[in-house]
Amino acid sequence: MTASPDHRRDGLLAALADIVADATDGELAAADLLAAAATPFVALGIGSLAQLRLVDAVETRFEVFLDLDGDGDFLRSLATLADHLLADHGVA
Repeated sequence: MTASPDHRRDGLLAALADIVADATDGELAAADLLAAAATPFVALGIGSLAQLRLVDAVETRFEVFLDLDGDGDFLRSLATLADHLLADHGVA
């Protein structure tokens, strides 16, 4: 039996929240990131260096390539990153 799309997204959001917490050197807790999943990273104080560490960690963990040459809209928030990984990379 496979997990429902909502369950897969929730699990991915939790994994990404842990990765973002690590990328910010613990300045933001995973639980707080989950509660603010739709809040833009910039509004949460996540700077460009933390975003680059996030991209590197996501690429390593999920074995994907995140193209930063485009608009980078997928890095707007935790929710947009999760949706991008699900829709464009088949991460589950």
